[in-house]
Amino acid sequence: MEQDHFFHLLQELTVDCKDDQTAFVVQDRILILKKLLESSVYRLVYSGELAYVYMRSGTDLTKPYVLISSHIDCVYTDLCATSMPTTYHGTFDNSLTNACLIDLMLRDALPDGVVVAFTGAEEQGNYDGASEVVQFVQANNDLCRLALVLDVTNEGYASYASFTLENDQGIDLFSAHRLVERLKHVRDRFVLVHDGLPDETWFYYPQFNLPTLSLCIPVDGDMHEDSGVTVRKSSIRDYQAALQTVVDCFLAY
Repeated sequence: MEQDHFFHLLQELTVDCKDDQTAFVVQDRILILKKLLESSVYRLVYSGELAYVYMRSGTDLTKPYVLISSHIDCVYTDLCATSMPTTYHGTFDNSLTNACLIDLMLRDALPDGVVVAFTGAEEQGNYDGASEVVQFVQANNDLCRLALVLDVTNEGYASYASFTLENDQGIDLFSAHRLVERLKHVRDRFVLVHDGLPDETWFYYPQFNLPTLSLCIPVDGDMHEDSGVTVRKSSIRDYQAALQTVVDCFLAY
């Protein structure tokens, strides 16, 4: 039943969303996520040309926080989502992490001190959506413990990993050690990829010196083709648990 609920959410979010690097020109997914989050404890606090930012009521940006960034733009011509006995198959870059994140938000399963950003202009690689987010929090950049980027990846799927940690930049050794210790009990379910494919981490740290890493979910297939990718259903819960652990870890000091 739980998997059925998640798949319904994934289906809802696997709809088109495109930008011209200046503004969103196809907004189907934006309309869905806004409607979904109306019933959550999160409120839309910034609505820009290429970014939407949500925070829980009462979140204070003058205290340490974690930024979670999940891009909503896609490159597909035709989008799809299907459920198999042990896998999901579809055009999931990046509706898959959108769904994982929104599911946690709807269940109020993230701690206080989280800023959630849904961004555009990621697939084109200019990261102007991420830039808008940084401008929104700019006065309090030094209080950002981590910019956590969510995405799909081909890394780790062959070895049955449920998630990957990629593109870590600007994280001090103490924090890195603490995170690895917190994830030690699931060390057989993830892989570390220090130099992964380009994503918003390549913007958050080099441009604004925000400690950053990507938390990715392994998929099989070409992430940018209409033929879609495959993800193991068993990875979803592990990925969401890892997301919670990473956030807790960086808010705990």
